[in-house]
Amino acid sequence: MMVATLAIMFAGFLRFDDAAEICVHSDLLIIMDTHMKVFIPRSKTDQLMTGSWVTIARVDGPCCPVGLTERLLSRGGYKRLPDTAGEDVGPLLRAVQWTRAGGRLSGPPSVAPGQRLYSLWYSAFWTRLQKVKPSAGISEFVKPHSARIGGNSTAARNGVPAELRQAHGRWRTSEMVHHYTRRDLPSKLEVTRRLGLASKLSLRSAVL
Repeated sequence: MMVATLAIMFAGFLRFDDAAEICVHSDLLIIMDTHMKVFIPRSKTDQLMTGSWVTIARVDGPCCPVGLTERLLSRGGYKRLPDTAGEDVGPLLRAVQWTRAGGRLSGPPSVAPGQRLYSLWYSAFWTRLQKVKPSAGISEFVKPHSARIGGNSTAARNGVPAELRQAHGRWRTSEMVHHYTRRDLPSKLEVTRRLGLASKLSLRSAVL
């Protein structure tokens, strides 16, 4: 559950609160051959509270967010279509127990009308995140919000234009895009290297 959720948060530039809102209903989590669409009903960036769709591409390799989501839904035994009106099939972000026989949701796959299934709490997600860090080779301090920052920053380093990142992250202003962009060390060093300080001409121009 953690790997799939973190992959979605990274690829979709999602906060924890956004991920906690993802419902597994087939009308709200739409999986296709080339991508998937995730509906976020409410978010900090959604001032009008109209909800928004986040589109995430299917890519090759074991880290594909779409493939990991399909695997989680299948092995976790999620129920994606209600049998009756008002039945809650619940959120994606729920605890899944893994055994030799496979995985299954810790709680019921759905509840009757009038009842509700809830996402994993932030504190529980935080604890699980710290536990999976070593297996992923991560020694730095990370928090759930790091996935949103990391996704946007990685896209920036790979040449994705700021306007596309702004739309994908649902930011209202370009200033917020820059606020959520972290530059890696090679990018920071490139500024100094391009000053031409190795030449005498550059040193002369620096003092004139």
